[in-house]
Amino acid sequence: ENTGVVKLAEGDHQTDAKKQECLAKCAAYSGMTACEVIWNQSNRGCYVHTSSLVHHGNGANNHNCWIGATVKSKALLATMENGFCVRADGTDENTAVVKLAEGDHQTDAKKLECMGKCATYPGMTGCEVIYGQSNRGCYVHTS
Repeated sequence: ENTGVVKLAEGDHQTDAKKQECLAKCAAYSGMTACEVIWNQSNRGCYVHTSSLVHHGNGANNHNCWIGATVKSKALLATMENGFCVRADGTDENTAVVKLAEGDHQTDAKKLECMGKCATYPGMTGCEVIYGQSNRGCYVHTS
């Protein structure tokens, strides 16, 4: 699907670092429905899709495609910081926080699952996973 495609960056995007860079750009793009990287061919680069017709990747060589919330969750995982979510002054941020899931979220798979839930939550400003303690779970921040 090539309707509503915008090239965000030039060059090969084969490495994990370049893919994460592209995912972050796509996640920040208003109206994003999918994100695509291309390498080792003339149209190489980072692309954002804005068409609702995009459904999945076709398995073509030298391409990766991520759909909707997956883009935001993978971009969030790439920018994950250790510790709990705090305000600019370093105090704990506990206002406008919603628990989306119970249980430990220590593995990358559980973190991605949580990020996916956070990415689709209206007004999401942050996502937090807690494990190994009584308040464990997946939380979305909205302030």
